[in-house]
Amino acid sequence: MALEDKTLKLCNCNKTMVLDAKALAGALKLKQPIQIHTELCRKEVGSFEQALKDQACVVACTQEAPLFSEVAEAANGERLVQVGRGAADRRPG
Repeated sequence: MALEDKTLKLCNCNKTMVLDAKALAGALKLKQPIQIHTELCRKEVGSFEQALKDQACVVACTQEAPLFSEVAEAANGERLVQVGRGAADRRPG
């Protein structure tokens, strides 16, 4: 899956995982830096909602996949969203 036209949302789950934003951006060959969130499924969910307004968004989270799917459907039922590693493309509707 190409990420050039998508926003990537990563979370360290309240600092329980160490994520190297620079290394990940390099490995994914991204031109822009990756922002690492700490509470994307809670206090920072607004950042996910904002990303859905302009473009497709990929969220790397399996634990809160149902929450992110609900938020995406509420924001725009036509939006293609992929949640978690190995998730299939999901077209709400």
